[in-house]
Amino acid sequence: MIARINGEDMDIACGVSVEAFLAQRKMSEKSVVVEYNRRILEQREWPHVILKDNDSLEIISFVGGG
Repeated sequence: MIARINGEDMDIACGVSVEAFLAQRKMSEKSVVVEYNRRILEQREWPHVILKDNDSLEIISFVGGG
């Protein structure tokens, strides 16, 4: 199925949760914010939100530095 991830169409497996999607890409839950179909998700929602065809995710990573 196709989902839009950070503005680009991506072929992803069916039935994948937001939490699993992030884990597959080795993204730390402590350093990202996820917008799902124009709504910010709380981390407690990630395991329960299952990605579907034509969904949109924006993943924002925080980077520290000095």
